[in-house]
Amino acid sequence: MEVEVEEKEVSLLDLLVVVAENLKLLILGPVLVGLLAIGYALPQSLTSQAILALPAPIAPQAAAMMVSPLVLDPVIQMQNLSKGQSIQGARAELASQIKAAVGKDGLLRLDVTADTPIHA
Repeated sequence: MEVEVEEKEVSLLDLLVVVAENLKLLILGPVLVGLLAIGYALPQSLTSQAILALPAPIAPQAAAMMVSPLVLDPVIQMQNLSKGQSIQGARAELASQIKAAVGKDGLLRLDVTADTPIHA
C-alpha cells in the first residue's frame, strides 16, 4: 500500500488569485482606517442646547435678546472671550456661535457651539 504525497507549491498565480478575491478588503480596510484617523485629527466642536418654555408673545423677543449686547457683554467679560480684540469683534464672534429660534411648538431653542465644553 503506497501513499502518494503531492507536494504543493505556492506559485505567483495562487497569490494573485488570493489578492483578487480579497481586493475589497485590501482597499476598504486602509480607507476606513484613514477616515477614522482624519476624524480624530480634525478639531471638534461641542454644542450646548437649552429649551425654554416661555409665553408665546415673549418668546420671539427673548430669542432676539439672546444675541444682543445686553446678554453678550456680561458673558464676554465673565468668560474673558475678548482675546485682545474690540468688544464689537468679540460680540460678533460670540453671536456667530449662538443660534436662538422659536419652534412651531412655541418653545425657544438656544444652541451655543464652541470648542470647549466650558465655552459652550
